[in-house]
Amino acid sequence: EEDDSDRYDGIPETYHFTKRTGEEVLATMRLTRVANIQESLSYGMLADNEAFQAAVAARQDAVSDGQLWDFTRLCFPTDGSQSSATIESGMVELFGMGEYISKSQATEDEKIYWIFTTTPWMMRFFDDHGIECEQLGRGRLANADGTPETTLFCKVDVRDAVEKLASDQDHQAT
Repeated sequence: EEDDSDRYDGIPETYHFTKRTGEEVLATMRLTRVANIQESLSYGMLADNEAFQAAVAARQDAVSDGQLWDFTRLCFPTDGSQSSATIESGMVELFGMGEYISKSQATEDEKIYWIFTTTPWMMRFFDDHGIECEQLGRGRLANADGTPETTLFCKVDVRDAVEKLASDQDHQAT
């Protein structure tokens, strides 16, 4: 209902992913290559909490030895039109597509990092699916209603996460 276009939408190298079931959208996500944390939209989302933003900027070394992708616009229906299991499966499929694209842009031994701003709820999703994330910062930011909520700035080492999932008997579906 509202235009939420941003600078990533004008970059031809930005990848937009959508998982559908028929006409229904199950999940979407976007990946954009960035030079460093400070140039990412995810970092820009922290602007209302300068201490949080500074703490994240100080962690640039955690992603400086590889390709850096800003993982944004992870969206899914919250109206009950789809089951949680169906949505989760769609999200995992999108992550696989993103992993494929990320790896196709890297040399065989080059590290690949996804950075993103998220919520504790989404971190539980990652944990439940065996996807290892590292927090680079934590703070409080106002949500869409203006209520302060806990926000996390995280990274995933994509190659490492996939390697661990491949040998994790509990998360073979992921």
